[in-house]
Amino acid sequence: MKSILFFSVMLSVAGIVFSQSEGDFTYEFVGSGSDRTVTITKYTGNALDVVIPSHINGSPVTVIGRWCFSGSDITSIVFPNTLKEIGVGAFIGTKLTEVQFPDSLEIIGMTAFGKCHNLERINIPKNIKEIGPFAFDCTDLYGSLNVSVRNELIERFGEDVFYCPL
Repeated sequence: MKSILFFSVMLSVAGIVFSQSEGDFTYEFVGSGSDRTVTITKYTGNALDVVIPSHINGSPVTVIGRWCFSGSDITSIVFPNTLKEIGVGAFIGTKLTEVQFPDSLEIIGMTAFGKCHNLERINIPKNIKEIGPFAFDCTDLYGSLNVSVRNELIERFGEDVFYCPL
């Protein structure tokens, strides 16, 4: 019993994280106790309209991880009001047409919505602090850009956020 406990403690200290699944999502817990949050690491479903849960196993979903939905055929997504970060390439190449970000969102990672060729409308949430480089490159936003960045909290606005070579 002591060796199993020691092994578990060593894995925790080493930073090894175990993925778990619930419904159409693979996820990881981050932190512990009342500070524990959830990062969704992979979408395994095939629905076109996806709703991200606000909590999984009692912990808030705060991050959509790197490449989580990349290349999937989803056409719409509903984010929870617990979401704080969308990771690098999280939705790259999907078929989204519109995205409504929750006001809780603070970070949109590099190329998060790149090559979403059907994406025509987004809102920039009031609490956004960082939009990564090429976050919306090669989307339909480029041709009809009507984005109001009304936020003095933005700390980093990445290079070529709305870039698309013609």
